[in-house]
Amino acid sequence: MVRSRRAGFLIVSLVLPASTWAAPPTLTGTTPLWVTRGKTMEIIVRGSALAENPRLVALFAFRLEGSAGGGPGAAEWRVRLTVDARAAVGG
Repeated sequence: MVRSRRAGFLIVSLVLPASTWAAPPTLTGTTPLWVTRGKTMEIIVRGSALAENPRLVALFAFRLEGSAGGGPGAAEWRVRLTVDARAAVGG
């Protein structure tokens, strides 16, 4: 019985139309193109479908301040970014 429920859930999740899921964000550019370690800089990310709560994922330590995103169809996200002064160059 548990197995049939799992199979049913899997089938339903695969059959649901794609329109029920939000469109993924599309990035068209960032300003500036680089940041300086240890210095706080304003970063502007441009694109489409930038949600109200975008996240930044990076391979180095950083701190974000004052995230300002728009609504579900937002085309710009502004944030103040500080990269750890000990981060590797180009990392």
